[in-house]
Amino acid sequence: MMKPVEIDKSDLTVPVKPGMKVRDWTRELLPHSRSFCAIEFDRHVLKMILVDGRSSKERVRFLKVKFLSSEQDEEMLTFLREFASETQLPTGTHVTISVPQNIVHLKLQRYPGQDPEELQKMISYRIHEDIPLPMQQIVYDYKVVEREEDGYSRVIVALARDKDVQRYIELCRQVGLIA
Repeated sequence: MMKPVEIDKSDLTVPVKPGMKVRDWTRELLPHSRSFCAIEFDRHVLKMILVDGRSSKERVRFLKVKFLSSEQDEEMLTFLREFASETQLPTGTHVTISVPQNIVHLKLQRYPGQDPEELQKMISYRIHEDIPLPMQQIVYDYKVVEREEDGYSRVIVALARDKDVQRYIELCRQVGLIA
């Protein structure tokens, strides 16, 4: 069975609603969170931010960027531990992880129909047909970016190998940033 995975939607270049600001978009994704943390893994840079407050009272409480000398887990773990220690991340803080773009494949596709359940089935079938890996090894998510007048939907699909995504989840879990 294929597992959907939550992706960092702030990396998508299409707004959730036309004209929506990033701040509003974040609040739509995290409506009940008083603070949130984002960790962006890249091949040569690790970025972390902690934002407190709601709405117009939001403030960046902590921002840290580390240029990595290698892609080794130990260097990333050291940096993650420093971040966790310095921020004293409040319990219940929503943490979003953005994995390196070189392990994620994005596809913009057009599907007939607009019913969410039908789209889910069509996307799952299409992934199964297009990707030369067993479905158990793939994680994916998608976002409808446009509902066309002719009944079609334009959808952006993000896919990655599960083991690649799990590597970054496990790094965050090892230092207590996620349960």
